[in-house]
Amino acid sequence: ECSLRGDMELIGSYYADNRRTDSKTHVFVATNLQEASLPADDEEFLEHDWYSEEAIDAMVADGEIKHAYVLASWTVFKSWRKKHA
Repeated sequence: ECSLRGDMELIGSYYADNRRTDSKTHVFVATNLQEASLPADDEEFLEHDWYSEEAIDAMVADGEIKHAYVLASWTVFKSWRKKHA
């Protein structure tokens, strides 16, 4: 979806809504990224931006990021990052 390929490592998961479903959201870290030309889905139009960890931390602190799944995924990532620093 972002025209990149790489190695994916599962770093954690969490229940999306544990009171209603046992569905989980899985969080991955991608490394060794390389450009890839993959066919696009006709029904989707995606835009993406790249931010540093510091910029994302600032957006969380400033309340700019409000999506629960993004905040939960960022927490999983930050915990993983501490262990692998």
